[in-house]
Amino acid sequence: MADVALEWTRAAAPDGTSFIRAGSGAPVLFIHGVGMNAAIWRPQIERLADRWDVIAIDMLGHGRSPLPPQQPELADYARQAIRLLDHLGLDKVSVVGHSMGALVAQELALLAPERVRRIVSLNAVFRRPPELAEAVRERAAALTGRGDATGAAQTIARWFGDPVPAGLMAAAEKTAAALSEVDPEGYARTYRLFARADRDHADRLQTLAVPALFITGSEDKNSSPAMSAAMARLAPHGRCTVLGGERHMMAVAAPDLTTRHIVDFLLENEAAEHSNGAIDTGFDSGEFRRALGSFLTGVTIVTTIGPEGEPRGFTANSFTSVSLDPPLVLVCIAHKALGHPVFATSKSFAINILNESQKAASGIFASKAPDKFASVDWQPGRTGSPVLDGSVACFDCDMERLVEAGDHSILIGRVRDFQHNSAQPLGYCRGAYIRPASARRRSPPPSPAPMSAPSSKMAAASCSSKRRTVRLSCRAAGDWARQAMAKASRGCLPRKRSKPSWASSTRSGTMPATPRARMSIIAAPSMCRRRAIAASG
Repeated sequence: MADVALEWTRAAAPDGTSFIRAGSGAPVLFIHGVGMNAAIWRPQIERLADRWDVIAIDMLGHGRSPLPPQQPELADYARQAIRLLDHLGLDKVSVVGHSMGALVAQELALLAPERVRRIVSLNAVFRRPPELAEAVRERAAALTGRGDATGAAQTIARWFGDPVPAGLMAAAEKTAAALSEVDPEGYARTYRLFARADRDHADRLQTLAVPALFITGSEDKNSSPAMSAAMARLAPHGRCTVLGGERHMMAVAAPDLTTRHIVDFLLENEAAEHSNGAIDTGFDSGEFRRALGSFLTGVTIVTTIGPEGEPRGFTANSFTSVSLDPPLVLVCIAHKALGHPVFATSKSFAINILNESQKAASGIFASKAPDKFASVDWQPGRTGSPVLDGSVACFDCDMERLVEAGDHSILIGRVRDFQHNSAQPLGYCRGAYIRPASARRRSPPPSPAPMSAPSSKMAAASCSSKRRTVRLSCRAAGDWARQAMAKASRGCLPRKRSKPSWASSTRSGTMPATPRARMSIIAAPSMCRRRAIAASG
């Protein structure tokens, strides 16, 4: 969107806190990250001011706001925001924070939950792995409180890429301009806090009382999808969304996409009230049905992110679709499975339907291998759950409901995103992998006519040394199959056979005309064996 004339008010609270305000409606507070200022939210202000009362704050040490204490804590920045709300006479707001601002938003919601409706945490950090933690501590230790052009250039390269892609050049220049304006001492004090605050909420997110959306980009290595997924898992009303291809400054680099997710979350309660709880997913129902149709009686790998941000997964074939509106699917996991505690408490999971070349992955994820994900390539999905490369279809879900049933738990997922392709699915039946005959057809076959009994000529030919294969519906095999196999073991198939009972039931509509599975009856004078081949309905 091109810049448009936007009427906003820049003012200061009695404590010196500087802020921008525009629009009218329900209030939304925006909190920027380290090195930025309130004006970095201009794209969001432009898109929200026609419906919301938008307030963007200059956090302590940034913009025109005063410096923070020498050794600040997150609570110092949260209390600054509370003082601003008091000054503006706002009892309760929704809060959107980016990076360091996301940590402040969480602190605000934990410190004063009665003042917050819901929060959006963009590109937040959480429990950095050791190598990232060491790198950010080194950068913090190098800050002197004086300007550092080299450090600013390294920051731009880290956030946008080196070199910066042409399509991101404008966003990078805008971000660099904000970095050049920041008070060096305010930046240094705040960054030192940012370097050590990634674990401040590890033991407190379980008490977060408000709905929380954790969004990051799939290419943000320092505020990774695993971090957002782990936070969403801990927050009682948390949800994770990963924007494909986006990096740390996605609110500036992809403002339309990022703001759309913010707006959808802010409007969620209102949308539910007007639609009796049915939220529009934007799905093409026909395309969604076709994606579900990719599943045979086959094999899936179900994935999620564990409490420490680690990927977890298991093999399952207990998958089925539940509903098109809302889009629901389910999968089952045994209580005795090692991953049961993780999946039973997860906020999201992904179901990956495997293709024929993924037999090895199926076996590994069915085993107790210590590092199952070392054997597969994967990317974080919309919810942060791992999506396996090459899968026939994938359904990325929020946990809708957990149902206990016997010795299994049923995970019912509301599909947030899905994808599918034309690859051949991996089938599984009676302990063996198979390739269903119907899956080998290049085009869908015409609807079959109602089945009838085998002809007498076919039966007579079975007394020769040649093998004959008669394909029947698994449901239709019935008495004819059992008697045929018994007689085949004596050297011949029946020459005459009355119409089997299942033929009339097919025409009467008590059995689907299109079989859900096919069975091969293979008979020879000296042997007879049966092979079940699973296929989709």
